[in-house]
Amino acid sequence: MSVIKHTFKRIIALISDTHIGSRYALWLPEYETEEGNVLKANKGQCQIYEGWVDFCKKCDEMNVDTVIHLGDALHGTNRKEFGRNLMTSELDIQMDVAEQLLKMIVKDRQFIIITGSGYHESLDTKVHKNLAKALNGNFGGAMCNWHIKGTNRKMNMAHGVSGAVVYQTTVMDKESVQLLQAQALGKLVKFDIVARAHWHFAAHLHQRQQHFIQVPCWMAWEPSKPYLGYYGRKQPDIGAYILLIDEEDRIHVWDYKYATPHIADAIKYF
Repeated sequence: MSVIKHTFKRIIALISDTHIGSRYALWLPEYETEEGNVLKANKGQCQIYEGWVDFCKKCDEMNVDTVIHLGDALHGTNRKEFGRNLMTSELDIQMDVAEQLLKMIVKDRQFIIITGSGYHESLDTKVHKNLAKALNGNFGGAMCNWHIKGTNRKMNMAHGVSGAVVYQTTVMDKESVQLLQAQALGKLVKFDIVARAHWHFAAHLHQRQQHFIQVPCWMAWEPSKPYLGYYGRKQPDIGAYILLIDEEDRIHVWDYKYATPHIADAIKYF
């Protein structure tokens, strides 16, 4: 059996949609407030946390040098439903838990974070910018065009926008073609990698000119209006990607996936 060896110049973890603060998303097994109240993760959240711990270990094993978070780090205050389905509506607590969880993966690595959707931001402060500062990282704003140091590759990253996404990869293909068209017209540089999130599913569309990566989430299905239609399609993918660039600047995309817990939609026996 022949052994193929690669030397990788850059190894980058892509994570997104941690939605910390939701009762259906990533949370510490146990968190104690300053007043002594204990906020414990439910069974499904513990399952997501176990996946998170495993992925953090994978990043150590792979010698990941950079972590990119594509937004919706916190779940926010859920203004439309008056704070329902939250571990806590206090953003300071959500932020503290987010820092603890992200430190597990960021450590001393380069860290880049992008603004999430407006609903999961704060009306009074920039949540993701504050997280970047707390973790000695870089804040990329709503969209970031990044030349990956040590390579000839460029990456376009953004959280993504809402839309009627029934055929999921169709939307990815359309945006990919439009970016390549803008490049051909001299309006944009060529982006070798495009990274998006927001839709809570995982996909990797590879054309010869571009890798389009749809980054999954760390949140189970939630019983809110946007997720009630197309129930089967709205089942999320839990996990992340690791992006590798080898000695010849070839791009490799590795998928890390974990079982999806059912919290709000668990089978009931009456």
